[in-house]
Amino acid sequence: MGAPFADHMRDHFFDLHWNTITKGGEIEVRGLVENRNGPMLRDVALLVRMIDAGGGTLKTKRLVLDGVLDRRDARAFAVTLPVSTSPERVDVKVEWYSFSEPRDR
Repeated sequence: MGAPFADHMRDHFFDLHWNTITKGGEIEVRGLVENRNGPMLRDVALLVRMIDAGGGTLKTKRLVLDGVLDRRDARAFAVTLPVSTSPERVDVKVEWYSFSEPRDR
């Protein structure tokens, strides 16, 4: 996976887009998470997973995006992972999130 790589994922609430690039013994993952049509959220946790050719997990990293992510808002994310074996692919998914209190109370 030495060349730059781009991927995306979509679920009920979120759109995720990310790029990965290998730099020496590290893989840099940069992307954007968009709250496409969900409720106002806070503390969105992403799980970044490096996967080998057989589908096994090489390494995982959890990244928590603090603060409110309102409907139709987007937030950038970035994480760097050390690697000893180059993965076949890198997956990113929303692992969990917390609902935020409504602003107008």
